[in-house]
Amino acid sequence: MPEAVAKPSILPPRYQLPELVLPPVLPTDAASLTALLHAVIASHNDVKTQALNHMQHMLEQFILARHRMFGASSEQSANQGRLFDEAETLAADSTEIQDVAPLPPELEPGKGKPASKPARGKRAPLPSELQRVDVVHDVPAAERTCPCGTPMVEIGQDVSEQLDIVPM
Repeated sequence: MPEAVAKPSILPPRYQLPELVLPPVLPTDAASLTALLHAVIASHNDVKTQALNHMQHMLEQFILARHRMFGASSEQSANQGRLFDEAETLAADSTEIQDVAPLPPELEPGKGKPASKPARGKRAPLPSELQRVDVVHDVPAAERTCPCGTPMVEIGQDVSEQLDIVPM
């Protein structure tokens, strides 16, 4: 008869089931056999209880890890609205005199900062001695009434100057 090959245990190493060691000659009376059976069952129940406690502990650790990784963030607390309210705190503690900012004195024209450079990319206005022609694009009187019967009014205008160069 071939010998049985030992299977690896699925329990952690510290929860190995105790080896069942039977005496070479089993007792023949019922009381001794009952006591031996109860001893084996008790040792197996101890290891089973330890293994179940370990599994319960590992399950709790797993649930806690999942909650830390995927659960609601601790940054979403109800007190977060008051997190950066330093400005309101300082404003509540300040007086009306502290709320007024001093203005620097105005500089007279010609003194102080030198004239800044003209902005780049902007054209200078056309000289005033050039002749100007006003072109008005007007709407005919028949088109100045809205379909609802209200007369239309001018709401704005665009003014621009254009230099007309006539070639020789």
